[in-house]
Amino acid sequence: EPARRGLGRQGCCCTQVATETIQEGICVISISKTYSFDAAHRLYIPEIDEAANVELFGKCYNPHGHTYSLEVHVQGEVSPVTGMVLNYHDIDKVVKPYLETVDHQDLNEVFADILTTAENIVSRMAQHLLDKFDNLYPWATLEQLTLSETPKTSATWVNIEAV
Repeated sequence: EPARRGLGRQGCCCTQVATETIQEGICVISISKTYSFDAAHRLYIPEIDEAANVELFGKCYNPHGHTYSLEVHVQGEVSPVTGMVLNYHDIDKVVKPYLETVDHQDLNEVFADILTTAENIVSRMAQHLLDKFDNLYPWATLEQLTLSETPKTSATWVNIEAV
């Protein structure tokens, strides 16, 4: 049964692969780590008046804050030596210094050239983190970032080259 689903006996595609779509010995795994930071922002377009901004953004027009959650997904082949795609501490080395630049900050100042929606913020974060991962860990790929403003709202950036 596991072999029919492309899985080896131990539940990993790395062991005794029995499918035509996955080459034997190649196993791409996605790992993830979640971080949090606190920041403030407001949604507004300076070129339009207050009434139009309130109409567009509702209560988010007013300055407010979030405890953001950033989920980072990295994919790659599992090392036969370490048994890992990447050590979680290596992900920290890339993500934590960047988050220090936004933690307890006004995101309208940090990202002064964009409207600070979750979509725009996660895209900007992806641009920065993608370069760092490519330079430091060329065998691993930043696959996806999900930025949550609340437990019910999030925006996800997906690296289409990793799909």
